[in-house]
Amino acid sequence: MEFGPERFAQLIETLPVGVFILDAAGRAIYANAAAESLLGRGLVPGLRAEQLGERYAAYIAGTNIPYPTERMPIVRALAGERTSSDDTEIDRHGERIAIEVTATPIFDDDGSLAYAVAVFQDITERRRAQRMLNELNADLERMVAERTAELARTVEALERASRAKSVFLMNVSHELRTPLNHIIGFSELLVERLTDERNRKLAQTAENSGRDLLTKINDLIELARIEIAPTDRPETTFDFDMLLRELCTQCDGSTPIGDVRGDVEAVRRVISEILACAAEHDEAFVSVRRERATRIVVCIDSDRLAQRVRSVAHLFGEGTHEQPFRQREVDFRIAVARAQARILGGDIVPTTENERDVVHVTLPL
Repeated sequence: MEFGPERFAQLIETLPVGVFILDAAGRAIYANAAAESLLGRGLVPGLRAEQLGERYAAYIAGTNIPYPTERMPIVRALAGERTSSDDTEIDRHGERIAIEVTATPIFDDDGSLAYAVAVFQDITERRRAQRMLNELNADLERMVAERTAELARTVEALERASRAKSVFLMNVSHELRTPLNHIIGFSELLVERLTDERNRKLAQTAENSGRDLLTKINDLIELARIEIAPTDRPETTFDFDMLLRELCTQCDGSTPIGDVRGDVEAVRRVISEILACAAEHDEAFVSVRRERATRIVVCIDSDRLAQRVRSVAHLFGEGTHEQPFRQREVDFRIAVARAQARILGGDIVPTTENERDVVHVTLPL
């Protein structure tokens, strides 16, 4: 079937977008039905390009400023440019309609400009949807900012409360130590002076219990001190393998770590404290490995130690509820070591490897 001028005109008339054509002299020669409907005014044959803005009441979007003729895409197409714009509004019978315009020049066989063709469509609903989306995004950003600020205030309040708790704990612990030292001292005198064996044992039990309580109080003071004012020592380079050999007799040296950089005294304290706790119950096997480039994991194979670490986590409200937990005596030395490890950016956590309970001491070195 031949596709002649009449068939082409029929096709343009069926398009859902407006089509407007100027000849090379800048005179209006054609507008399809969609164009006349969108513009709200029919075609005036011979209308000059400079009269388009006034005829069709074109304004810069969002203003009452007439749209400059020289900026109109169809006028720029007369100069050989292919342009697009979406900043035009048409006053159609008192209603503002936003339109998007694309214009292109059409050249004849010898390269001379023959026509300037503009294709445009109503984007009012798209603009409205975009405006609603922008408002929604603004509301969302404002809500996120408000929630973030609220969360920051909550975190700050929690940090103040935690610090106040630690200060209170330090002060109370200091107040408890003085009378407790008196109790321990008088218990020692009783042990020395009592001649009855049964009474001596009772006095010795009181002395031992007092010393145990004093140790726990000292650990609590140290825990509070770490939380209030962690020691800020300069980092140094040290041989991690040598440090571990000094502290551990049952250590697997198959994975050498070599030189690392960090707070050697804090690292020594963390490892020595946790190993001392493990050594009280069994001969714990220790291995070490590097995970990623900046983290060392010291693995202590000891189910007793793992239980005691869980007791500390449970005491601080960090225990999981996946399995029923049986409360055991809490070793506050583990809490101190764990607090120090966290100050360094690491942690002390119980876990399972090869169906055995182990403890992982992670250190960012």
